[in-house]
Amino acid sequence: MKKWLYNRGIPFGNWVFVLCDTNSQPLLMTWKMVLKYAHDLFAIGDTLVFDQTLNWCLFNYHEGQLSYGKDAMYDPTAVDTYMKELNERKKKFPQFKHPFM
Repeated sequence: MKKWLYNRGIPFGNWVFVLCDTNSQPLLMTWKMVLKYAHDLFAIGDTLVFDQTLNWCLFNYHEGQLSYGKDAMYDPTAVDTYMKELNERKKKFPQFKHPFM
């Protein structure tokens, strides 16, 4: 993991979200904390680690397989365009009850 972090240019002080399948509450930790407690975090079950940019993630499968994802995992432009269109329709037809709003 340290090598992957170094190659991605992610500082160890960055805050990340940690989602475990055994806990319904996400954890907010620094990368340094994730590395220090990796044995405990990843021994329990499936774990997902990502930051607020959503441009990379680390997934630990419960059988000890680590998978890394990077680059443009989430592109908000399509969602933004869709929401702008919905808002325009709502302005034109204020009485219409849109199912998504």
